[in-house]
Amino acid sequence: MKRTLKLLPYILLICTLLFSLVSCELPIPPLGGGDPFDPVITIPGESGEDGVPDVPVAKAGEISIHFIDVDQADAALILDGDKVMLIDAGNYPNDEHKAYMLKYLKERGVETIDYLVLTHAHGDHIGGAPEVINTFDVKNCIISKQPHTSKTYEKTLDALEDNEVNVIPAEAGDTYTLGSATFEILGALREEYEDLNDSSVVLRLDFGKRSVLFTGDAETVSEEEMVEKYKNTDKLDADVLKVGHHCSGSSTSQAFLSLVSPSVALISCGVNNSYGHPHRTVLDRLGGARAEILRTDLHGTVVMITDGEEMAFTCLTKAHKTSAKD
Repeated sequence: MKRTLKLLPYILLICTLLFSLVSCELPIPPLGGGDPFDPVITIPGESGEDGVPDVPVAKAGEISIHFIDVDQADAALILDGDKVMLIDAGNYPNDEHKAYMLKYLKERGVETIDYLVLTHAHGDHIGGAPEVINTFDVKNCIISKQPHTSKTYEKTLDALEDNEVNVIPAEAGDTYTLGSATFEILGALREEYEDLNDSSVVLRLDFGKRSVLFTGDAETVSEEEMVEKYKNTDKLDADVLKVGHHCSGSSTSQAFLSLVSPSVALISCGVNNSYGHPHRTVLDRLGGARAEILRTDLHGTVVMITDGEEMAFTCLTKAHKTSAKD
């Protein structure tokens, strides 16, 4: 018995070493605790492909999300079968990018827009909205509760009224169906903010196991409110983050990013823009979160296709935008 007790420390040490060796063979879970997967990203030139790539088309059981290159502005098109949503319709700094956006929608066969979401009233998000509303059959418009006094905002309201569009003030907690996808409004959590950016509509789109978080220009004030409200939930957790405010230093705080834990970060910004977007500190933050970063200033329009499991991204490059001109 005494001999056994003397050997006990050595037995425990051997067991510990054996457990460590076995543990080293186990897969390391990804950040955020989600299921492991590798999004497929195709960048012509980098991937060995030449020429202007075709715009990929979703097959049955898939949806496509198009982050349209509208320079220093925002516009994202979601196609789920015959259901259509457009999030923002930016126009900055000139009409060239608006014309490309309208042409891009028409080339995708868009005639009816089931949901037009205008995240907030700045021109780089609603500048092309009057033309969109007058060109396509817009059924519903989800709009930020905080108004603005700009002529662009007034023109947008006039177009909504003239075309008898059903206007829905954004309300956190409201959920909607778009074909087989669903989306939920997560912010803004107040009706009025000192900075109009913080009034941005924030929504999460879900399709199967995959999710995309659209944040408009929400800055740290709005982010902090959402972190506090959703910190004990998975509401903000998403596979893809449409990075807030064109990757400005005033958005995508570490606390917010930690809750989102994206695999892919999509930045919409203009080439050599005067704002210095994307901001270096936020790029470093995204890199620290191990997110793949795609940028419209470098990669042009980016098209995501998912079947609810796998995700594939095709970067159309600036050559596509040039070839699409009339």
